[in-house]
Amino acid sequence: EITGENGSWTIESAATFDLAGATLACPQSGSLTLSPSGDSTLLWNSGTIHGILNIPSGTTLLMPAGGYYKTLGAPALPGVINNSGIMKWQSTYRIYGRGNNDAGATINNLPGGVFDIAQDGDPLDYEGSNATCVFNNRGRIVKSAGAGSSGLGNLWRFNNEPAAVIHNAVAGSRFSRGSSSATLIKSGSVLRGPGIIGLDGGE
Repeated sequence: EITGENGSWTIESAATFDLAGATLACPQSGSLTLSPSGDSTLLWNSGTIHGILNIPSGTTLLMPAGGYYKTLGAPALPGVINNSGIMKWQSTYRIYGRGNNDAGATINNLPGGVFDIAQDGDPLDYEGSNATCVFNNRGRIVKSAGAGSSGLGNLWRFNNEPAAVIHNAVAGSRFSRGSSSATLIKSGSVLRGPGIIGLDGGE
């Protein structure tokens, strides 16, 4: 387990920070900010993040092709990612929100932040329960690659805030509600791109 106290870590030039099977324990009160410099790289190949993690502007958290299970949250330890940079999902494996045992998973895609779905498939899933798994979009969601469909609101609650953008640069994004999840597209949301954006169910 890698434990980070409230504050900021700088990943120096040409270094790679790869959470490959480890647990990154961020503060539950306060937050940890990962700040790469130069050509350093942040990778989330696999492993668990709990506590509050900030991805600042100008930073990319890459979930590369392949990899293994990625879990946000742990028993009695909610996980929150505040993204002002880029989260790029190319992985074979989804991000599993831990939604039971007093846990929870939240991704806040903040103004200026980009959540890039760079292949087909759904990047989000859950363990135990999805009742406390939430994706809040105040920035941009982009489907940048793949010829099929992807979705965000299928298993987690999905909230698209006013002025937030869903941009389907290729074919077939999907935003829908499942048995206990919901999709909320608020007034002022921007939906654009040559691909299809389907809004199924929701509120």
